[in-house]
Amino acid sequence: MIRFFVLIAFIAATAGMAQAQSEQRIAVLVNNSAISEFDVRQRMNLMKLAGGPSGRTAAVNELIEERLKLAEAKRLGISVSDGEINQALGRIANQTGAGSVSRLQQALGQRGVNIRTLGDRFRAEIAWQQVVRQRFRQTIRIREQDVLAAIRAKGEEEEAKTTEFDLMQVTVLIPSNASNSLVSQRRNDAERIRSNISGCRNVRSVASAFRDVSVRDVGRRNANQMPPEIAEQMESTAIGAATSAQRSGNGFDIVVVCDKREVTGFDAARSPMESEMRNQQGQILARKLLRDLRADAVIDYR
Repeated sequence: MIRFFVLIAFIAATAGMAQAQSEQRIAVLVNNSAISEFDVRQRMNLMKLAGGPSGRTAAVNELIEERLKLAEAKRLGISVSDGEINQALGRIANQTGAGSVSRLQQALGQRGVNIRTLGDRFRAEIAWQQVVRQRFRQTIRIREQDVLAAIRAKGEEEEAKTTEFDLMQVTVLIPSNASNSLVSQRRNDAERIRSNISGCRNVRSVASAFRDVSVRDVGRRNANQMPPEIAEQMESTAIGAATSAQRSGNGFDIVVVCDKREVTGFDAARSPMESEMRNQQGQILARKLLRDLRADAVIDYR
């Protein structure tokens, strides 16, 4: 009987080792960057959870494209910090009701998805957005007459209404290898800066009293150019006041509302229409770039 149980244990251990070896087996090489069977299975689980195509072919294609996007980003000197990934995961945690990244990780784990898989997808998406902006910001040209024609074609000019903000941004910088105590200290510095700001005229003088702080004139931005939650925050912030410190990839950001006013008609409709047209052109150019990268790549299916 003892020998029987020993045999069962041996078979179970052998099966576990075989599964682990299978998962580590290379499924695809993309310019010598390996995609493992584990990567493929994890991506299939994530895609199924998201409700989209979840077959092996779809997962492999998505992973191949992500490797190409990240390689192009690296070539252009673009990198995505862990802080940016954590921010993206935090947004998903809030949107799904998980409340925190740790709870999101637990929920994903129960569905067979390692949270790193979701983080990898975010990293590729964020890097690719920066690639597209860097590659095509000098290429895309939107003419004023084309914007006006598009607005009139949609009949949106008369009904358009939005708020225009004049903004400044203060960033309290944090090194990538900062300790928890340093992060806490820099958060306190950001809040001290915010509490001492009494209008855009004294922003730079307040910031100059603290080390490693940058100040940037953001300029004019329309509410309809912002995510809804950001626009609401700007609306609720008084002129001359600053928002609470928010963690970003570089540190803690504070946005100061220098001025705001309501705009209507063409001025209100112009920015969202131009953004829409710019986005459409960007998507066309991005798809072409990805096709070219894939055509030039060495992809070895194992």
